Amino acid sequence: MQLWEARWDLRWGADGINEYNDYDVYRSCLPFTPSSSPIYKLYGHLTDPIRVFSIDGEFGGHVIPLSQDALNALKITEVELNELPKKVDRGDPDVVIDYEAEFCDHNVRNGIVTCATLSPDGHFIALGFGSGAIEIANIDHQCTISLFQCNPPSHLVWIKFCNGNHWIATEDSGGNIVIFGDDIQLLRLGTLPSDLYPPVAAVSDSGSMVLRAPGELHEGRNDIALLYISCDPSIQLLALPPLEFPEIPTIPSQYRLGFSPGGRYVAVHFSHNVFVWSTDSCKLITRYRFPDSVGWVLSAGIVPIGSYVTPETVHPKLATSSFPEKTLGVQNTDESWMECPFYGFETARLSDMIGRLSSIVGRVPIVDDFQIWFNGGVELHLPDEYWSTNHSNGAWYGDRALNGDSLYFPPASKDGTRFIVQGKMTAPIIIDISQVV
Repeated sequence: MQLWEARWDLRWGADGINEYNDYDVYRSCLPFTPSSSPIYKLYGHLTDPIRVFSIDGEFGGHVIPLSQDALNALKITEVELNELPKKVDRGDPDVVIDYEAEFCDHNVRNGIVTCATLSPDGHFIALGFGSGAIEIANIDHQCTISLFQCNPPSHLVWIKFCNGNHWIATEDSGGNIVIFGDDIQLLRLGTLPSDLYPPVAAVSDSGSMVLRAPGELHEGRNDIALLYISCDPSIQLLALPPLEFPEIPTIPSQYRLGFSPGGRYVAVHFSHNVFVWSTDSCKLITRYRFPDSVGWVLSAGIVPIGSYVTPETVHPKLATSSFPEKTLGVQNTDESWMECPFYGFETARLSDMIGRLSSIVGRVPIVDDFQIWFNGGVELHLPDEYWSTNHSNGAWYGDRALNGDSLYFPPASKDGTRFIVQGKMTAPIIIDISQVV
């Protein structure tokens, strides 16, 4: 039997069967084939050493460990899902999932993973459930190490490892920001306004700060916040100059905000504007503007190959001249980063420059519909149930691509070789490509 002839068993749709060659099946289909499948038993030994970890270990037996309570909640969810309206179909992208029905049924919601993240070293995963429960597990040692519970229960919209992986910071759907840790009492930092679109967050390399931005800006309201985690935990709002509304779109991914390499500055990109603040004073340092029809990417310290666009400084009076002097002849990397925190590309669509974008961000996985890009090339293809979904259809969990943007940056380890994908499913998987890149 040819591998591509087993495509139905490999859980890929029947459409476009000839779009995938034998290598695509070898690299992309077999790793996602259930270990119980006859195809896996015949050909599983031929796959690249790509490991796929799942809640039930269906892909090669690799498991995301959970507590018994979480496993029971997941089982109840799967049973209750069968009782919901039959328009729910995770295998057909043309059929809309009844997200409202899933949200309203507590037995279903409690077992759905609403957000997840990996520790920078990729050894630990943190999962937030619709019940407000949080579980942290050691992937390599296959054990659950911490359990927390938000009170009152509310589903979580983002979760991050902080302070050397000892703590986690999270925000629920009501805008409540909380820090958990085994060595500390629960810390409630405060509440920020919540919207239809979920906020996004990024963590500094030191793990001592989190930058949080809303899914959309509103006239007269500023919800961009810097969360100080390790020293005197607190929330500090970052002031914005007057803006013209409604020019501000939603934020589609974490790559519209981030920290400088040393964590002395943060930048946020809205529409044609880039704003840079000091993490020490929380003062707005400078503001840039991109011309029209330009795609963007947060600078990762790599100068793009080929033509690119740098943002133009506006309102020079905001710029600071108190740059530190060079030390031992080496320019401070934070100051260099602040001179061009984002690169732009003249393109009609962001997806048109995905190859260049992937080359610039380097070892950062990018999901473009069904393709996973890494370091400038396509590494593998995803089954359609793990494609990102459009947030406008009412999705409140899974991998949501906002504002018509098909690109999605999944939570990943610092070296990018382990990352989380959930797509339209109620629970995520971890993909490990460390042995093939």
